[in-house]
Amino acid sequence: MARHELRLIRRDPVYLLTFIFMPLIVMAFIKPVFRYMVAPNISGVNGSEQAVPGVTVMFSMFLVGSVGFGFFREYGWGTWERVRASWASPAEIMVGKTLVPMLQSALQLGVLFGVGGVLLGLHVRGSLIALVLVAAAFCICLISMGHALLAVSRTVMQLNAFANLGGMVLAGVGGSLAPASALPGWARVLAPMTPTYWAMRGFRQVILHHGGPLAGVEPIAVLVAFSVGFVIIATSIPLRGHQDLLRLILRWAKSVMDGRFAEPGAAPGGVHGFGAGGNKAPAGSQGGPWSRETTYV
Repeated sequence: MARHELRLIRRDPVYLLTFIFMPLIVMAFIKPVFRYMVAPNISGVNGSEQAVPGVTVMFSMFLVGSVGFGFFREYGWGTWERVRASWASPAEIMVGKTLVPMLQSALQLGVLFGVGGVLLGLHVRGSLIALVLVAAAFCICLISMGHALLAVSRTVMQLNAFANLGGMVLAGVGGSLAPASALPGWARVLAPMTPTYWAMRGFRQVILHHGGPLAGVEPIAVLVAFSVGFVIIATSIPLRGHQDLLRLILRWAKSVMDGRFAEPGAAPGGVHGFGAGGNKAPAGSQGGPWSRETTYV
């Protein structure tokens, strides 16, 4: 499953490359603006301390939709039923569809911090390990958010709109476009309610201040909490898409803990359409890849 997704990216990498090279261009233009806004009381700042993490966080939000595009693409090609009826377990399907977007997000974060940092003269005063840990927590949060958006999206156009519009709003309110201290009063109140704020807080804390590997532990903990919340959203909304896979995975995990693990298809008629007669959509499905009513564009 993951190899299939990687082949698709190799054939048409424009989408990924756009969200890697475009941020580098934006960083170069806005770096001078932040030179005197980042931290006036800290010497040696040049604006890259806000430009690099801020633009990186903002453009990372635009890749959130890639989690759902893989599912909608299968439905649009008419291959989703084949995937569900294959020998691959729900957990394997979910991991295969999630692994590649996670690698995309990790690659984007690594390139933008690495290349952008070198080209713009970013100096990390804290621990590089702490920087990597904050980036990893943010990456996991993005993937979880992607699953939540897919759970509430009935069409691929809705998913695209939620990802792009939501990305811009969260980036602005979270302090990616400007330091949190320069935001309007209402935005400063809403900022701590967004994962982008905590990602920026973690990056700024590591970049601007000296500290050890655990310097960003508070932002990391909050980002993990956001991830858990997004997973709950993805699994609790009435059946509308791939969250049925997540529910089945959780059921299997519980069975393992209880010592009653059963192979896929062991239950009569399958679980939620898997196993025997697994090519049938769940009853009551109203949208997403499960539904015939879904519009793929």
